[in-house]
Amino acid sequence: MGAPIARLVGATKGQSRLTSERREDWRRAGPFCDGWPINHAIGALGVLWAAGGNDWFGAGV
Repeated sequence: MGAPIARLVGATKGQSRLTSERREDWRRAGPFCDGWPINHAIGALGVLWAAGGNDWFGAGV
């Protein structure tokens, strides 16, 4: 069995992290980013970076 697979998912209510051992049963953590709409996300070395924003507050990282 290999390392767990992780995917970052951006949505209108924030960003979530999906993990799975064999791409069959996925577990979700989140949402993160306090309900901001997330357009792009990347994670490396235990740090999560997400870019999003809205019409009122503008862009944010």
